[in-house]
Amino acid sequence: MGTHYVKNRYLDASALVKVFYGEQGSGVIRDYYYSNSGLCATSLCLTEA
Repeated sequence: MGTHYVKNRYLDASALVKVFYGEQGSGVIRDYYYSNSGLCATSLCLTEA
């Protein structure tokens, strides 16, 4: 049995907002968001937003 690694990708507040609200560039971010696993956001996003 081999070792498996998970690659996490962090989204900043501006990218995370584009996933849920229609803004310029939202389509690109949504495509990336829905086609990748391991996407994360930190609690700092709440402060930034």
